[in-house]
Amino acid sequence: MNTPILIDLPSTGQRLAIARAAGWKNWEDHVATWRATLPAQKKHSQPKKSAPTGVIPPGPWYRVAWLLLSDDERHRLTHRSRSGKVLPPTTENSPVQALSAPSKMPGYSWAITAGRTCPGAVYGEGAICSACYAGGADHGNTANANNKTRGYISRTAVRRALLVREHFTRILCTTPAGRVTFADHMAAWIARNTDPADPYFRIHDSGDFWGPSYIDAWASIIARCPTITFWAPTRSWHIALSKGGRWADSFAALNALPNATIRPSALFIGDDAPQIDGFAAGSGVKTTDWNCPASTTHNECRSCRACWDTETAIYYHAH
Repeated sequence: MNTPILIDLPSTGQRLAIARAAGWKNWEDHVATWRATLPAQKKHSQPKKSAPTGVIPPGPWYRVAWLLLSDDERHRLTHRSRSGKVLPPTTENSPVQALSAPSKMPGYSWAITAGRTCPGAVYGEGAICSACYAGGADHGNTANANNKTRGYISRTAVRRALLVREHFTRILCTTPAGRVTFADHMAAWIARNTDPADPYFRIHDSGDFWGPSYIDAWASIIARCPTITFWAPTRSWHIALSKGGRWADSFAALNALPNATIRPSALFIGDDAPQIDGFAAGSGVKTTDWNCPASTTHNECRSCRACWDTETAIYYHAH
């Protein structure tokens, strides 16, 4: 696999600072100057994905998600029937898509609520999780209350979908039979929506491995899809190191699968990518010497598949 070229460009914050210093009237000139430094490229050349097929089936996870939404969010999601009756979103009138379709990725992904499902998250000055686009307090993370969700994650309907998917996993993964049901659904959805000519799937564009039973379920899913390569970044690796036991055993079984790339993620901006025995090469976030090319390609992977390569350490551009 080709190693991405290292490119050092000013961050969004640096560009804003330059523009403010020069006066907002010159903002467009500064944007034009910055764009001139980028390699020639077609904006958003990655093909747009259609909506994935498959919805989360009826179950108590819909009711749990509804209860966890704020009053304002419930109001925005509620609509009235022709008879005037107020209808909350149920499986019948507003089912949740099983898979997410992040514009950055070449294919589809699985996303659940961030914060509550991230036992390995670390917060504070310089912590990567403190700048998580999906990890604000509105996702159950009171330690990160000042960080507001951004982009599509901030939408109420998306938040509801993440909650439904989260509790779909939490409820089913409490029993062996439930884990089989979860794996059956997931393997079918992923196989149906993954392009055989580009067989890559990301686990968790929001959320993380929240427990050993959930890790075991993913090991079963990945084993059922041998022609698809899976990638999951995780900070739960240090939970496995500190607790051992089932956490360590479950991650060992997951990492033993040949088509699984489970990357231990760094905890603080500027840290080297963790190198943990049994895991793939790690990933980190840096302000210089980063090798993920997405910052120069309108936040799209395009032809790059380095994140699915177990041997390559990945560094993302801090922004």
